[in-house]
Amino acid sequence: MKKIDIKSLIIGVLGTTLFFALVGAKSNDNIGDIVVSSLTVLDKNGGKAVVLGSWNDGGLFVIVDKAGSKAASLAAEDGHGVLRTYYTNVPAVVVGKGVDGGGGVAIFNKAGVGVGAFGSAEDGNGMLTTANTTGAASVFAGTGGNGNGALSIYNNGVLATYNKTGDMEGSLAATEKGGFLSIYNMHNKAVVSMMAGPDSEGVLILNNRIVDLGTP
Repeated sequence: MKKIDIKSLIIGVLGTTLFFALVGAKSNDNIGDIVVSSLTVLDKNGGKAVVLGSWNDGGLFVIVDKAGSKAASLAAEDGHGVLRTYYTNVPAVVVGKGVDGGGGVAIFNKAGVGVGAFGSAEDGNGMLTTANTTGAASVFAGTGGNGNGALSIYNNGVLATYNKTGDMEGSLAATEKGGFLSIYNMHNKAVVSMMAGPDSEGVLILNNRIVDLGTP
C-alpha cells in the first residue's frame, strides 16, 4: 500500500479550494480599492500604448501610436482640462481654455505653428482667427468692443464675393498704396474701381464692359 504524502495532500486541497473560490466569484463582487502612482498598458510588441499618471498640474492620460509617438492626451492644466491630438509628437489640435479662461480650440500645422483658433477673447466675446505659415494673423472674425460683429483682414488681404457660378462680383483689397475696391460685371470685368492713387489721392474709375483693370 502506497504512503500518502500529507504535505502534497494539504497543498492539493488548498489549491482546489482557491480554484473554486475564484471560479465561483460573482462578477459584482467588490475587490476593493486599487491605488497606484501610474498605470501603463503595453501593446502586443511590448511598447507603450496607454499611460495613466500624474504631473505637476494634476492627472494625465496619454495615448501612444504604434511608432511610439504621442497620438492624444488629456490632462489637467492650470485648473482646466486640456485635450490634445498630435502629429508625430507635434500638437495638431488643442481643446481647452480660451484667453479669458473660457473654452477655446487651437489648430496647428505640421511645423507646430498656430494657424487657427476659435474661442473666447479677453472680453469674454467669441472670436475666430486664422494665421499664415509663419503664425502672422491673416483674418479675425468676432465681436467688437461695442458688442457688434467685427471682421479684420491682415497682410494685404483680400475680401471677395462670388456668384453662384464661381465668378467674382466684388473685391475689397489692401495694396502698398492703400485700399482698392472693385466691382465686376457678368463678364468678369471690373467696371467700377475706387482706390488710393500714387500721390495719396482718391481715384474713381468707371469702365465699359470690355475693359479689364486687372487686380491691385
